[in-house]
Amino acid sequence: MSHGRELVDERDAARRVDEVTSALEQLTAALDEDERLPVILQRVCRQVAHAVPDTELASITLLREGAPYTVAATGDGAALRSARRYTAAQETIEQLRTALSSRAVIDQAKGILMALHRISADDAFGRLVEQSQNTNLKLRDVAEQFVTDVLDNPG
Repeated sequence: MSHGRELVDERDAARRVDEVTSALEQLTAALDEDERLPVILQRVCRQVAHAVPDTELASITLLREGAPYTVAATGDGAALRSARRYTAAQETIEQLRTALSSRAVIDQAKGILMALHRISADDAFGRLVEQSQNTNLKLRDVAEQFVTDVLDNPG
């Protein structure tokens, strides 16, 4: 009785190896074609989902600047596109917040420079840019340090 079960297991394993081999051959053929990367990645996902037993969903997730993002997946494409749009919107919101914050401190530094040295806004901005380049620091960081120094040492 156990000999019959072993034979079934071996046949099942052989069938799965054949399926994986077939999927890899199809994937190799797909990669040999001249296609755009998103199309190739989508094919990879489909092949993985087909080759790996009991797989419901396959996806390829990459990291960009430490943040994960899905570049291809099987399953509900609309949901994934919505998730990507949501993530992109969240990133844009954070970038806008940073930009607004940066602009405020840069404007403060410009105003202080204008008052102290009786110079124009353009000249004040030029001085901040020059200091940023000389110190290899971001303009926002230079402006923030300048404002902090002035507030800490008002005299």
